[in-house]
Amino acid sequence: MSPRLLELHFAQLTKAWNKSKYNNYSDNNKKLYHDRLGDLYYLLKKEDFSKFTPKQIAERYDVINLIFKSLEFLDSSTLNLLPFEIVKCLDSALKDWLQGNEKLIIVTSLVNDINNYSFDESLATNEQLFKYIELQYKVQFDSRLIQINLPATLSRDYLANVVLYHELGHFIDTKYQISRAIHDEILERLFVNRNITPAEEKDLADYFPFLKNYKALEPYYYSQGEIGVLWVYIAEYFCDLFASQYIKNCSSHYLQYLTQAYATQHGNAHPSTEKRVELTGKFLSGDISSFTLNKIKEAVNKTTSGKNLSIKFEEKKSDDFINLVPMDVDNDRQLHYLFVHGWDLWLNNWHLFEQKNNMKFTLDREKVYDIVNSLIEKSIGNYVVKTNWEKAKANVSK
Repeated sequence: MSPRLLELHFAQLTKAWNKSKYNNYSDNNKKLYHDRLGDLYYLLKKEDFSKFTPKQIAERYDVINLIFKSLEFLDSSTLNLLPFEIVKCLDSALKDWLQGNEKLIIVTSLVNDINNYSFDESLATNEQLFKYIELQYKVQFDSRLIQINLPATLSRDYLANVVLYHELGHFIDTKYQISRAIHDEILERLFVNRNITPAEEKDLADYFPFLKNYKALEPYYYSQGEIGVLWVYIAEYFCDLFASQYIKNCSSHYLQYLTQAYATQHGNAHPSTEKRVELTGKFLSGDISSFTLNKIKEAVNKTTSGKNLSIKFEEKKSDDFINLVPMDVDNDRQLHYLFVHGWDLWLNNWHLFEQKNNMKFTLDREKVYDIVNSLIEKSIGNYVVKTNWEKAKANVSK
């Protein structure tokens, strides 16, 4: 790349920075991260790119991209745009999986694609680039951004946004290299140690159909060292299980809706919905018969130094939603259960709204949709206010 092209890249960044430099955030950690981006931007601005070597140009290109990518998500995570209720729930789940004093900030990008739920790992795990910035510019970022994309039109759709728990699972998987560990162990058992039992072989073929004739893959394994599709499938299964700890089978509901026309088909990037739903069901029911499921649970425990896949939602019996008022949530485990309760109402109990409230008319689907989403949103909002108030009182009494 010529220095002039780098100049072009920086000029584009200047335009983006001028638009974003006065962003307001509800979370002070986001502001601190934003301030570090500003420090970095102004240090880059002083540099003479024309004197750079090709290596330096490539390095600066990556630094500029880091600022671009950070702004892309921070711009969608300001006071006005952040869907903070769902992020609050994800933050709660994330805390279960952190080690020590790690500082991670969940940020969202609202995209114009109704099916685009995804995790972008480019900032959360690029420690090499952050180290370079620290050495080169003496700018240290105390936090890392966990970037999650969601459809702009569904940012307040709490039935659909259960999928975001799955996307958070991708961050946890990347952080702890869980699927990588399982991938390596399975291949070693198949091709190196050759100590797989017939029952394990059958289970693997069931959840990874390309392993049905796995011996044919042996030359590929020895030339590549990995089988990418196996790795990808394990990651998807793990993320489904990760989500189901918090929201039961809600993610499976939405997955079935998205893939109904091809639910039994396997692809290169995803196992079939049928198998994903089946494995999640086994986990939720406590079925320990699956080799694949047991391997995932075992690997989670090993790679995370003792954390585990387990049920992390708490059911709460309540008629509040039916009575059209937000549910009074007592703790974070009940917070996750709000989605389970909302989905149960949507799938099974529309009629209760009419019966319990003596309605003399039939609620249409749009109204039920608004009611369920609004009640989940307000329940989360009330819980946030309540917990913040209790924290404030505790601080005053110290």
